[in-house]
Amino acid sequence: MKINIHMVVTCFQMIMGTVLTAAAFGMVIIPRGFAVAGVTGFSKVLTGLIPIPLSLMVLIVNMILFMCGFVFVGKEFASKTVVISLLFPATLEFFMQLSFDCSNQSDIICIIIGGIMLGSGVGLILRSGASCGGFDIFAVILNKKFNLSVGMVLNICDAVIIMTQALTNRPSSTLYGILVITVSARVANLLINFKVMEKVRTDFSLTK
Repeated sequence: MKINIHMVVTCFQMIMGTVLTAAAFGMVIIPRGFAVAGVTGFSKVLTGLIPIPLSLMVLIVNMILFMCGFVFVGKEFASKTVVISLLFPATLEFFMQLSFDCSNQSDIICIIIGGIMLGSGVGLILRSGASCGGFDIFAVILNKKFNLSVGMVLNICDAVIIMTQALTNRPSSTLYGILVITVSARVANLLINFKVMEKVRTDFSLTK
């Protein structure tokens, strides 16, 4: 049986990226009380109104967005996000249940660690050709229906979610959350643009 190496690498990147993203939220960002963007941040706001576990709220919101993507965008797009939409809440709950304690670390160390883990996770997911799910789906729907920029929609969603949390969080928590997002965006961009595989293929062709 012939193994498709590309498919194996793609699946590994997608799963490892999801695990790293969940670990960043469950072990560092949420325990430290940093402001959170995306579906996790939106779900965090909702759990303040509806007393259910955060991981369950994330699953519910992801499933609603997934169904919207299935109806308004199509099966092909939805199939690329369903695995992450289901895997992320499960791994988030796992990491939140660990006895890992980051309270003895300084805020700046946690910002760096959380940002690197989150950025690495997102970068791996995007390198696999999959979507991170969540508000990516909402942005794609608005882009398809109203030709709105995906990046603009995501930025607006994140800004609204962060500002909503700022109404109840300490100002420092909001600032730290923004710093985590900044670090993670930088790491994700570096990972997405990392050309190690292309270099390996080039080196191999030169030695033939």
